[in-house]
Amino acid sequence: MNPICHHTLFLSLTILFGCDSSGTSGQGDEGGSSGSSGSTTSSNVGGGGQGGAGSAGGGSTSSGGGGATPTKPIYVIGGQDQRHIVSEDGSNWIEDTYIAPNGADNAYAGGAVGNGAIVLTGDPGVLRSTDGHTWTSIVLPEATSLHSSKVVAAAGVFVMVSGNHAFKSSDGLTWAHAGDTGDAGHWQAIAYGNAHWVAIGDGHVKASEDGLAWHDYNATPNNPQLDALAFGNGVFVGVGKANNLARIATSPDGVTWTEQAPVTTLYDSGFGGIAFGDGKFLASDCCNAFESTDGVTWTKRGDGVQGGIAFAGGKFVGAGWRTEARLFNDSTGDFESTLTGDQPNQYDSGQLAPWFTAVVAGEL
Repeated sequence: MNPICHHTLFLSLTILFGCDSSGTSGQGDEGGSSGSSGSTTSSNVGGGGQGGAGSAGGGSTSSGGGGATPTKPIYVIGGQDQRHIVSEDGSNWIEDTYIAPNGADNAYAGGAVGNGAIVLTGDPGVLRSTDGHTWTSIVLPEATSLHSSKVVAAAGVFVMVSGNHAFKSSDGLTWAHAGDTGDAGHWQAIAYGNAHWVAIGDGHVKASEDGLAWHDYNATPNNPQLDALAFGNGVFVGVGKANNLARIATSPDGVTWTEQAPVTTLYDSGFGGIAFGDGKFLASDCCNAFESTDGVTWTKRGDGVQGGIAFAGGKFVGAGWRTEARLFNDSTGDFESTLTGDQPNQYDSGQLAPWFTAVVAGEL
């Protein structure tokens, strides 16, 4: 087994590196003036134009208040070459579509579910759906690269960060250019809690009370790299890697942060994904799942995931090795495979299907 496993994530949905049980490493790849925007063409996520991918990855996403009353959970995992799969139970996946490899970055970077809509964002652009099957391409009011964009649905709105821009929408269809975040270069995750939006990336921690004005903070001394973020039980928990350990920082508001004791992880992989649900945080290194109720004390469970983690409908889902979808079994403590990895590419039998890069969950 290879002693090194590289692994970076983005939210709820994120760009990821992973390793399987053999320790082999693999990589996932990763659009004016202010005002409102509208929809353009209707398309399937697997096709369409060029437009990047957590955890939503890395990181987690959360459904927002207001709008339509949520009626059912929905799980979406996006990947390279505009690939996406959809499930209503986390076990049975449909709509597995993608385009032919084009040699360029063309992956989803993040997504969120709220107010009766699903929003995916990344290199293919911003896409919106109300059912996970029919998708509409959205034009933002300010041109920006979406390569490492992240979005969260909370407090009745969607808030997206991309480059040095922030955008805000009540329905995922019409967007306003919310403000300037200051360029983090590569966003890793965004979350909402205690009346604060918090975004992390490139060692930056940025917080906003309204999704419009953003302030830059250091999470802990030396401006550390945090790779995933979630909010629950009154606290933000950011996770990443430092000194071959899982680095963990907690905050009540995204402004004041406390660095917690690091956690030893397998193959020095650190934590690459985290989500909150059913009263607990669930995180993972390259190979094992860990849980905590406060972000301070962590308990090692069973098999983990190499990519992003998200929660909805009482279930945690994650992206596993290469092209694998997994569902967490709380009884055994394992993320169990619900879509096997290593599928052949339908355009090139000598290659694998596009790797997963973003995990999204919420209730429609």
